[in-house]
Amino acid sequence: MPKTIAITPSWYWPAGVQRVVGVPPFSLPELLVERRARRDPGGLAAGDAGQRLAHAELAARVSEAAAAPVAADALSSPVPTVAGLVALLGALAAGVPLRFDPAGAATAGSPATGVPGGNGAGRLHDPLVALAVADGGGLAWHTQRSLLAGGLSLGAFLALGPDRPWLSTFSLGTWEGIHGVVTPLAAGAPVVLGPPGEGALELIVREGAGAAFTDLDSAYRTSREAKRDVKAVRGVLSYLLLSTGGMFDPDQRRRVGKMFETAALTIFGRPDTGPIFAAHPSWYIDEAIGIPMTNAHVVPVDPRSLVPVQTLWELVESARVTVFSPMLTVGYEGGAHEERFHDGRFVTSLIASSDANGMIYLLPD
Repeated sequence: MPKTIAITPSWYWPAGVQRVVGVPPFSLPELLVERRARRDPGGLAAGDAGQRLAHAELAARVSEAAAAPVAADALSSPVPTVAGLVALLGALAAGVPLRFDPAGAATAGSPATGVPGGNGAGRLHDPLVALAVADGGGLAWHTQRSLLAGGLSLGAFLALGPDRPWLSTFSLGTWEGIHGVVTPLAAGAPVVLGPPGEGALELIVREGAGAAFTDLDSAYRTSREAKRDVKAVRGVLSYLLLSTGGMFDPDQRRRVGKMFETAALTIFGRPDTGPIFAAHPSWYIDEAIGIPMTNAHVVPVDPRSLVPVQTLWELVESARVTVFSPMLTVGYEGGAHEERFHDGRFVTSLIASSDANGMIYLLPD
């Protein structure tokens, strides 16, 4: 394990949170659906504005989907739905590779061909889901293992338990959308799917959601445009998880936290890395993006040479961020990605610094 895991000082790391978690050798449909259906067939598994499915019902629907053509329309919806979740898990169960373009539209391939290195066997380690990458273009391929690693890592960092539903507003064709369903289901929590904004507020109240995963811009607009509805969710949410693509306005984050009267926690990730940095409910600073979360081993390097900086992060004025993690892409299709990996680490475009507590601050490139 890289020594730079010590980037986050031990005196800050959240109590009771694992720094590293293993990834069990299970497919996503097996771990998220089949095992839950055997243990708690009548418990709520997933819901949206129009329907709610128990674990046994979800398992039956996924089994049916695995034997049928992939429902690309359901997967391509900009608003996540139970039908899209069923289509996603059904495709994975059948070993059908999925490609999502920058707009989130899905196309399905063959179980035997069409993916880099794919051979139709060993579905756990085959590249099966390709997500569009903004910088450099092309697609980043993920296996079931890398996607499961992201869900388990985020769930462990947030100490997510099975007692409260989790709401996600992201299209299933994005990294947030994939992790937005894998994370709660892996923890045994019900996942609720819906649109951002006022529609999300209604679902939070109806389902008693303890966490809501949405983007910072949507949460900020909602805090200004739906003040009365925001008041209705106060005391329901334990925290808001706010995805941000990079530099963000800390004043927006402060307003969201104040209006919702809950912790407003930023999460940063990429289609090819999954989540990297996250704020933690126990303590955070509004200006910071967070800390390297569970399973995200972050190494500071010189922006020009990519040689690791031989000092602790908190002594570095600025450095480029590189990442080693089981959540990383296993291959690219198209685009310009020749320099994306260096010495086994993923090289991001981020420039960052850290304070003495290990909190990371994103800087202009």
